[in-house]
Amino acid sequence: MVNSALEQKIEDLEVRVAFQERTIEQLNKELFKQQQKVEDLTKRLKELHETVKPLVGIEDSNSKPPHY
Repeated sequence: MVNSALEQKIEDLEVRVAFQERTIEQLNKELFKQQQKVEDLTKRLKELHETVKPLVGIEDSNSKPPHY
């Protein structure tokens, strides 16, 4: 009886570990996709900023003010 209970507990733990491994893998894949999207959006935002900057007269933040 004790042996059967221990086997059941071990099996339950193995099921939990397998579920957690699948969940972690799924979360890892989603995190990777989101990171790629963030990087793509960051790149596109920089490109948009460079396109719009001359149209609206935005100065480069690294440039010195006119009195220098």
